[in-house]
Amino acid sequence: MSPNYINWETGMIIHITGPPGSGKTTLGKFFADRSKKIQHLELDDLYMEFIAKREKKFKTIEEFKKHFWEDFRAYITAIITSIKCKNIIITGLNFPDPHIKFHDKWINLPGEYIKIECNYRYYLDVPLQTAAEHREGITVAAAKKIVKQDSAFWKKMYKKVDDNYVHISNKYIKSLISRLLFSI
Repeated sequence: MSPNYINWETGMIIHITGPPGSGKTTLGKFFADRSKKIQHLELDDLYMEFIAKREKKFKTIEEFKKHFWEDFRAYITAIITSIKCKNIIITGLNFPDPHIKFHDKWINLPGEYIKIECNYRYYLDVPLQTAAEHREGITVAAAKKIVKQDSAFWKKMYKKVDDNYVHISNKYIKSLISRLLFSI
């Protein structure tokens, strides 16, 4: 799907990404709570469901890892296409955590950027310090440490989203998405 493509069977698909604590999930829930015609999907939840199903299906690490990211993309696409007559807001990071548990053993997958096929893409452009402070139970000192540790990751993320996503602040995104969703 190109950014201007609208599948009228499913409605409009919007992806919101950004740093942890930037308000992605809050926005998704905000819109889903206001209309039965809006479905909110959280990438982290889909990722965990996918891992659990895959863990039941495969017994060896090699089988589990084989085609992991391609299968995850197909899993997301299948869920999106199964939702009929609704607008979809997908929230979450395009870089799922590659350090996962498989049958009680921690394994590392190669990191992968997941391109979400949608009509509109937004990156919540929130300073990392602010985003880190909004995480539940995080002190300001811990937030500063997180920002220091995560800065290399977010520089990599910015390079990926610059070409594909509109950077927008929390201040404007609610009104923008409201106009998109409630104008059709």
